[in-house]
Amino acid sequence: MDNEVGVDPERVAQAAAALENLRDTLAANVPVIVNTLNEYWSSGAGSPVDLGPLRRAEARSVQDAADMRARANLAAAFMANAVNIDVVLGGVA
Repeated sequence: MDNEVGVDPERVAQAAAALENLRDTLAANVPVIVNTLNEYWSSGAGSPVDLGPLRRAEARSVQDAADMRARANLAAAFMANAVNIDVVLGGVA
């Protein structure tokens, strides 16, 4: 059995770009959504819902995007050098 796993660096880079876009979209829109809904509810309209999951998604998206970009960079570096990046990075890859 072969222990190698194939990774398409271009697909990993696309995933990283998508997560970066999500991070930017959440950063731009979550505060607006939260403020709009809080104003709506404070006026006595509607029933408040928990916005915690939305805020947590925004907060988590920063590290998720950074992690995926790091993976994309590692995949590209591997394809460029064809070395064992786990050995090069001291077992942290």
